[in-house]
Amino acid sequence: MSPDEIKARFHQKFVVNLVALAVILIPAIIVIAYVYGSQTILGLKIDNYVVPSLIVVIGGAIYAAVTWRCPNCRASLGKLAYPKNCPKCGVELR
Repeated sequence: MSPDEIKARFHQKFVVNLVALAVILIPAIIVIAYVYGSQTILGLKIDNYVVPSLIVVIGGAIYAAVTWRCPNCRASLGKLAYPKNCPKCGVELR
């Protein structure tokens, strides 16, 4: 794979993961509010939304762990938010 293809694939993964983060933000807020004892958010009872929200948050975390990999060597990028290089193979990602 050429360096430009690697950068393009990495950028695409980054954007998809940002969208996934945006999708799990509301369920994460519901779970956090419930854990801290809130029964409502904006006047809506959250009891019925806690379990589905928790499933979405856990699913999002698993998705990120599985897909946040170097497009060249498939090594995990770990907790790095927007790395310049792959920590394993050193290929330039952006």
